[in-house]
Amino acid sequence: MIPAPGTPASKQLQEIAGWGKATAVLNRLQARLTDHEIPTESLRKDGQPYLLVGGKVLVWTDHTAEDFYWGTEPGSAAKSAPSSDVPDVARRIAAQVPPASRPVEGEGSDVVTAA
Repeated sequence: MIPAPGTPASKQLQEIAGWGKATAVLNRLQARLTDHEIPTESLRKDGQPYLLVGGKVLVWTDHTAEDFYWGTEPGSAAKSAPSSDVPDVARRIAAQVPPASRPVEGEGSDVVTAA
């Protein structure tokens, strides 16, 4: 159901829809990191999508989704790279994730998290 114009639900829908490109590029990055068993979590704050990688690195983009930015917080000493180069960005971000937060093979059983 589409909310009536001018309602809080309508405004929320507009905010989310306005971040469509950003969501799409963050989803591509998330898929790449997940393929390499790097834990990720999708987040939103005030409608803006973020990706939390390894519980440590926050990744975001702006409405144009031309560049990724990452660091511990938006706006503080962020690194950046073009969103068109997902493999390189994934590699650079994965290098910042501590090994303890990555899954490792358990002895004769399923994958477990390192202590």
